[in-house]
Amino acid sequence: AAIWKAYERLAASKETGGDQSVTADVDFHVAILRSAANDLLASFANVIESTLEASFVVARIRRNLSKDDVALHAAVAKAILKRNGPAAKRATERLLEKSKAAQMEAAASSQEDEESRRALFGAAILKRNSPAAKRLAKRRKEKS
Repeated sequence: AAIWKAYERLAASKETGGDQSVTADVDFHVAILRSAANDLLASFANVIESTLEASFVVARIRRNLSKDDVALHAAVAKAILKRNGPAAKRATERLLEKSKAAQMEAAASSQEDEESRRALFGAAILKRNSPAAKRLAKRRKEKS
């Protein structure tokens, strides 16, 4: 139920984009993570959530979710809810392949050097009032 509700928020956020889209996308993936009932995976939940959030913030700078992105997320959710492991794996692989291709395309088209990309990534994280931004700010404060 949590996975499908998160998917519905993701699908609805396609029209609004921005922070709502990022939050919905993170919530979708975190719902899947939590549904796995895997203690080892759960121990990395905060790291995974922060990484996904930062990645999605940067991705949304380049483009919003497409109709295909939403359909791929739906395929993952439906396969999981039907408890069809092989179909869930295939759907997840397709989603990851598309995501990786989009990231590679953005990186290839970017004229920024590595330092600028890191600055953009850091700014994207800090722009949001998120757990990831708060943890990063706390770490930076502790180092200084």
